[in-house]
Amino acid sequence: MTLEEVLKSFHEKHLSQYKQNALTKAFERISDRYRKESGFFLQTEEERWAYLFARLPATFGVAHKVFEELKRRMPDLNPQSLLDVGAGPGTGMWAASSIFEESLRSFTLLEKDHRFVAMGKQLAEHSSFPAVQRAHWKSVDMTISLDVETHDLTILSYSIGEIKEPFWKSLLETLWNATGKALVIIEPGTPSGYRRMMKIRDMLLRFGGFLWAPCPHHQTCPVARGDWCHFSARIARTSLHRKLKSADLGYEDEKFCYLIFGKEPCAAYPSRIIRHPIKHSGFVEVFLCQKEGIQRTIFSKKDKEKYRDIKKLNWGDLFIELK
Repeated sequence: MTLEEVLKSFHEKHLSQYKQNALTKAFERISDRYRKESGFFLQTEEERWAYLFARLPATFGVAHKVFEELKRRMPDLNPQSLLDVGAGPGTGMWAASSIFEESLRSFTLLEKDHRFVAMGKQLAEHSSFPAVQRAHWKSVDMTISLDVETHDLTILSYSIGEIKEPFWKSLLETLWNATGKALVIIEPGTPSGYRRMMKIRDMLLRFGGFLWAPCPHHQTCPVARGDWCHFSARIARTSLHRKLKSADLGYEDEKFCYLIFGKEPCAAYPSRIIRHPIKHSGFVEVFLCQKEGIQRTIFSKKDKEKYRDIKKLNWGDLFIELK
């Protein structure tokens, strides 16, 4: 079963004991803490279930998109093992298994919340991927010295913002040393999320890492003070998802920041699109991040081939000069 199918099954089997109004209020509490960035700890069973159905689809969608980018950057990577740190109910594992199903054979998940571990195990039992079913779970506090074996991939998703900054260097150094091929970091696409990522970026560069994405260079981020670099993933909403969020639209756009660091150099590319391309009458305006800084580029309808090709590209895509 896919994650979407598993969540639908869980909805039918487990939520009859909760009134929808109680779950909606639980999600409102989660959202309030998330917006205030006062910690994303879940305090009740109602909050955990609300998270599972109203928040997990977005974090899964983002992780899936980031792993797709990793696959594009290194198509021959073929990782066999994944370490998911601050795993929650196993979001990173589910996303990675959907991209690297042919190669991944083992998963280790570290999560502080005992109840999340239990829920994650329940979800994993229904996966159609055997490696997910037999994943190894550990209830671990990330601020305590970790003893982890080397894994090809490591992911730290929506987690480091819950840890006080004095613990970051030790944690990241441990995770980097436990990474065999690539380390993925994901944070909310907010100004504070971006600032965290810039500090992490500097640390990992000092550790000797090679920055595979999203930056097309290892130099200082050229984004102007007061602005922030982030990206977006469009997430389909189920009917329950809409009800819990009191939403009308059948989708939402989840903003996120991310970094992919590798142990070896990756093929260079000149630039990345860092804003939605702006379509005007007769031309398209594109903002590119490159070694020289942020560049505004215009593609005119007069040049039919370039204009046609640029209209296919989106915010976050790699950009190679169109011929």
